[in-house]
Amino acid sequence: MNRFNILIRKAKVSDMNHITNIYNYYVENTTSTFDIETVDVEDRLEWFKKFDNVNNPLFVSVIKDNVGNNENGNDKIIGYSGYMDFKTKMGYNVTRETTIYIDKDYHGYGVGSKLYSTLIKHAKENDRVYNLLGIVGGNNQNSIDFHEKMGFELIAHLPKVGYKFDEFQDTRYMQLFTNQ
Repeated sequence: MNRFNILIRKAKVSDMNHITNIYNYYVENTTSTFDIETVDVEDRLEWFKKFDNVNNPLFVSVIKDNVGNNENGNDKIIGYSGYMDFKTKMGYNVTRETTIYIDKDYHGYGVGSKLYSTLIKHAKENDRVYNLLGIVGGNNQNSIDFHEKMGFELIAHLPKVGYKFDEFQDTRYMQLFTNQ
């Protein structure tokens, strides 16, 4: 059982500072992303424009703290997940690429599963989405296992297509059909 009251909601512009901080940990310490240098909030604001919260949603996972006088209390964002267009050509408009990042201090609490379950449910209810692709960077077995647990299947392994931390990195494509 989780020790936190976790809420999943759609992301807002005001979440970009937290999202930037979560993402930058992965940039600096992992091959989950092939970004080499950290990003700033302005970069994440531009990135956020890819999400419309209808056909391309971005969800955040929040620890609810009802202390405070504003609408969000003292909520802490501990993860995010979304899907966006896989490619810009119209023939690809049935496929979405997923993204998911969890605050490093909240691994193992079910945050990722709750986020991805929400994302997959949204995709299954969206008749414009036929399948989701999780693109796993590096030799990230935890991410591969996670995607498999969520119903994704490994469909491609692209060896040495990236370069980070002074070595070549592989990429794997994992697919989930949502509307067959």
